[in-house]
Amino acid sequence: MLVRITFTGADDSVDPVELLKISKDNPFVEWGILISANNQGNPRYPTQPWIDNLLGMTKGTPVLMSCHVCGRWVRELAAADLSLFTERPGMLKGFGRIQLNFGRRLLKWHEKFPDFLAAFGAENKKQWIIQLHGSDASAALFGQATACCDHQKATSSS
Repeated sequence: MLVRITFTGADDSVDPVELLKISKDNPFVEWGILISANNQGNPRYPTQPWIDNLLGMTKGTPVLMSCHVCGRWVRELAAADLSLFTERPGMLKGFGRIQLNFGRRLLKWHEKFPDFLAAFGAENKKQWIIQLHGSDASAALFGQATACCDHQKATSSS
């Protein structure tokens, strides 16, 4: 049985009502919303007002939502810099899962980053998704992620 499938890339060109219609007929659909400090408003990266509208419409509903943190914000989180939370307070609250899109650039993270993942995830009842690309470095990072967050399931995607 299909439990979840994530569709990513909805942006301001998409009416959130249409997403809700799809979710109503397909409760296993999760909407992956890309956030990036530098790409907001570009294709696949919605603006903050669009995100706020979508989250307002899905609050208290069974609609599955994940936030995919990209670019500078994910690199800063890995370096134990929490700028995302000062620039966008409350941003991650409406999402059940948070995906960190490290891409191909990140080869290691700050020693406090695993503690942050564990504490934030437990406190906010969030599941982390770690996206890494297929390489030996990715496999090593995935091992670190699963070791630091053994109380949660970590997922590797490429």
